[in-house]
Formats: sequence, structure tokens, C-alpha cells
Amino acid sequence: MPVSIESNDVLDTSNPDELSYVMKVTEKAIDGIDFEPPAGACFTPLAPNLPVYLGANRAALSTGTLDLDTGAVCTLP
Repeated sequence: MPVSIESNDVLDTSNPDELSYVMKVTEKAIDGIDFEPPAGACFTPLAPNLPVYLGANRAALSTGTLDLDTGAVCTLP
């Protein structure tokens, strides 16, 4: 799962229903993880003022949440 994780990054998979991570990127460093989300999974960044890029083409996340199946805004319960 980890692509590039340094000692100051956190990847927590202790909850099987949640993937929690903190990536501290400085200067030109690259951090990343690869994972396959279950159907209906939502991505919600906890630092909305920082840019988030998705995928190999580095598409900027333009919504507060993202349905990882459809690419649309995610409806949270």
C-alpha cells in the first residue's frame, strides 16, 4: 500500500472501515499511497485549505468531499 512514506508520515489502517493518514510533505518531496476503495467510499480531506491532487494526472480536488466511485461530491451520512 505505501508508495512513499517517510518516518514523519502516519498511515493508520487499524480500523478496517477507515484509512487515516497524515503526510508531511516538504519542498519537492513526494508522498503517496495506493489503495482500492470499497464501493461508495468517500474521500474527505481534513485540511481543506491545502491543495489535494488525485491520480496520476494530478487532478486538483475541487469539492470538499469526493465519491471515489463516481468522482462527484460525496453525500456523507
